[in-house]
Amino acid sequence: MRSGNRSWFRLVAFCLTTTSVAGLAVALLLATAALAVAIGRSNQASDETVSAPALQPTAATAVLSGVITDSYCGARHSKNSGKTSEECTRQCVRNGAKYVLVNGENSYALAGNESELERVAGQRAELRGMLDGDTLRVISVATGQ
Repeated sequence: MRSGNRSWFRLVAFCLTTTSVAGLAVALLLATAALAVAIGRSNQASDETVSAPALQPTAATAVLSGVITDSYCGARHSKNSGKTSEECTRQCVRNGAKYVLVNGENSYALAGNESELERVAGQRAELRGMLDGDTLRVISVATGQ
């Protein structure tokens, strides 16, 4: 009879241990998931509050002049294409290039006011906007002629 009691005791101890370990594993899994969700929400909230205001302190109002071209060709369009600078710039932008202002050795990416940039593509122009690094957020466009 004693050996039967020991088997019974071992079976109960094994079941309790297994249940406790499984419970701890589930609790750990749920705590990890809750922590991941909390961190994700915290990062999302910090991205929303940091990214928008961060542009304003670094941006400065600027007036720049140069040739409106595209990021693919730059200041030198292919002469063999049979297109003018204006046509080449517009075609490159339609194919995914971005508008760029080139003035000598300096080059600035242009953002915003796409319809005005298309109107003066390939021409010399004076642009007013907010300069943020090498990107000008265009406010107004005037031709240089």
